[in-house]
Amino acid sequence: MIRVTLLYVSLILGVVFLADSGHLPRSIQRIHDLPHVDKLIHFSIFGSLALCFNLTLASNRRWSVTRAIVIGSIVVLMLSTLEEGTNMWVPYRDWSLGDLTANYLGVLCLGVVPMLGWRKEVTRTG
Repeated sequence: MIRVTLLYVSLILGVVFLADSGHLPRSIQRIHDLPHVDKLIHFSIFGSLALCFNLTLASNRRWSVTRAIVIGSIVVLMLSTLEEGTNMWVPYRDWSLGDLTANYLGVLCLGVVPMLGWRKEVTRTG
């Protein structure tokens, strides 16, 4: 799972670099500009990051699933806040409370999915 998470982080960093430097392909920019698609993208990107990160931490047997999800979600929330906050100083990007809210909702909705799976597995085996 750690390889998937690292690959996903690399993909996100690549997209952020392209966006920050103003080099996103025009087709992606047109999709991004559709109404509400931007918020869906933010929700999906950071929600999926939280899901991957939390699954990686939860697969480590030293921590409980709940602790892994709380710590992982806090880390992703901090990263999403930092990423959105830096947009204030990047000429090709803009800061948006709506984007930040979508980031947070993605983390909160998708980040807890590992807990649902583990509880179901514990119920079956317990």
